[in-house]
Amino acid sequence: NESDPGDSLAGQLMGLPSKPVDAFGVPSESYGFANKRMAWETIPQLLDKASPLRTAHLRDPVGPQIHFASESFIDELAAAVNADPVEFRLKYLKDSRDIAVVKAVAEKSGWKTGPAGTARRGQRGDVVTGQGISFAQRSGTVVASIAEVEVNRKTGGVWVRKFTVAHDCGLIINPEGLKLCVEGNVCQGISRSLWEEVAFDRKNVTSVDWLTYPILDMTEAPETVDVVMVNRPEMMPQGAGEPSMRTIPAAVANAIFDATGVRIRRAPLTPDRVKAALQA
Repeated sequence: NESDPGDSLAGQLMGLPSKPVDAFGVPSESYGFANKRMAWETIPQLLDKASPLRTAHLRDPVGPQIHFASESFIDELAAAVNADPVEFRLKYLKDSRDIAVVKAVAEKSGWKTGPAGTARRGQRGDVVTGQGISFAQRSGTVVASIAEVEVNRKTGGVWVRKFTVAHDCGLIINPEGLKLCVEGNVCQGISRSLWEEVAFDRKNVTSVDWLTYPILDMTEAPETVDVVMVNRPEMMPQGAGEPSMRTIPAAVANAIFDATGVRIRRAPLTPDRVKAALQA
């Protein structure tokens, strides 16, 4: 709460009390499983027995983290029953808008049907390729994304060669602006998925430059970013700045699983982390 002095650094230095604030609510999703239990937790900062690090918002607060876990898990469920990840989602999604974006992204990306984790795109030397899907909602907007990746099994390097997004935010007022916004989310989201991680020791943050906090560079950007805009003129326009961001880490991780058969449950998906998972 910005109006509470206890939530500011100045107020906390003055000794004013601070308390956790639930500013995000429960993550929304549309899967119609007969039995499910969903829980999530964030760690408040500067409180007794909590994180000593001062945190702030990065685009789509808590969304990519939550859906990295939940959409990776949906893929694990699909793999457990030997199902195609797209068909598995369509089986349990009930809302027509949700179903429409999943079908649209699968069609646009050229999704090849098959059980999860079957390296459906082939292999070239040490490089294996795969596709992964992720679905999410945010503030009345629904998004489905498919990442097509190349993974070097020798180095652990990951290149997201192609990224496809189907985006339904109701009435589209500025199609070009929406397309550019989604493309920006894709590039930043891939950067966060593959590289960005704040490191710290017992006293200080140690990520202080572009060497200790690497980001995606031009040579690693996707070759293709396709955006399918689902326009619904009968609806009020909904948010479009952040929804596509939350689908990206899980789509990339699910594509890595498809290419390698290895599930990685910690982001960012750096070469060292991917290589270690493949060796294990």
